[in-house]
Amino acid sequence: MKISVGRENLKWVAEVASKVVNLKSPREELRCVRIEARNGKAFVQATNLEEWVSIPLDGVGIEREGFCIVNLAELKAFVKDAQPKKCIEIESDDVAVKATTDINGNSIAKG
Repeated sequence: MKISVGRENLKWVAEVASKVVNLKSPREELRCVRIEARNGKAFVQATNLEEWVSIPLDGVGIEREGFCIVNLAELKAFVKDAQPKKCIEIESDDVAVKATTDINGNSIAKG
């Protein structure tokens, strides 16, 4: 999967997902969200095993369809540090997930 999404949109989606995700859960998978791109659309899914939410990501550029699982706390911290009105690129393969953006004019990557 490889997508490009605006920082403000991703920040909003992460905040909505954090209402469902238990960041203190002893189960790693319950501290994560699933980001998926398929059929020309992208969305973020989150659950705490009692509630489930699927949040559309609007204005996303999809270069390659697929999905990835991302720790929500790490995603929120990365998005918080990104420049406003900048895009964040999220790319995954079978092994790793990488997020890239510009911070203070410098390209940084987390992954």
